[in-house]
Amino acid sequence: MATRKIFKVDKERAKQSKQRLEEESQRSGLPMWKIPQGSTKIRILPPWSEAGDIAFECRSHWKVPPNDSMYNCLRVINKECPICEFASELKRTGNRELASTLYPSKSVYYNIVVRGEEDKGVQIMRSGILLYENILSYLYDEDYGDITDIVEGRDMVIERVGTTKEDTKYTLKPAANISPLHTDKAIAAKWLDTMFDLDKDIASFRDPTELQNVVNNIHGKKMETVVDETETLAIEAPTTVETESNDKSKENLLKEIESLIS
Repeated sequence: MATRKIFKVDKERAKQSKQRLEEESQRSGLPMWKIPQGSTKIRILPPWSEAGDIAFECRSHWKVPPNDSMYNCLRVINKECPICEFASELKRTGNRELASTLYPSKSVYYNIVVRGEEDKGVQIMRSGILLYENILSYLYDEDYGDITDIVEGRDMVIERVGTTKEDTKYTLKPAANISPLHTDKAIAAKWLDTMFDLDKDIASFRDPTELQNVVNNIHGKKMETVVDETETLAIEAPTTVETESNDKSKENLLKEIESLIS
């Protein structure tokens, strides 16, 4: 009977995991505002940092099986992403429909104040890239000026129709007249002080080993992953002896996933 190798606790990884969980707990409490049906007036707040961005762009994998989970794509921070690699592998083997559900899509986050919900203070709105491009077009249009200006900015009216991903559409238009962020300068100052550092508060990136485990469990069954002990974030390639077995397991895995999705 083979003797299982005993590994030592990696204290640094434990520390990193604790920090990540604390950050995720804080993020779960963020005031996320979902664009409702109908017409809503909002005010997009100015940039939160000297970088000058009014929004934070991120690419995410949405509804990853088996629990429809969301994971930010590691390619955003220039790392290899196991979910992207798996999606590409599915595409190469002919599973294009399944692969398309795993590829990341861009999400954009903004600091906003919702008119009629001013008592809630600053909230975070998430949108797709098309709505973001529409907003940006007004930012550099001299006819409208700086729509985020706290004294002479403009509210934006967002109208949503549809209830599903396939039929939902948004239209955006600026208010006809300029207006201050708030007539009470103290309230306006409070809102500006409580804006979120979106690049820090929203961004949450798992390390490659964790996302590889996500891929291994994507069909609801755990598979073994060999980790290179000299580099905790690098996954060791299968040895020559295991290649045939691993290829067969991978082929069976792809067939199982396809049968679950179809």
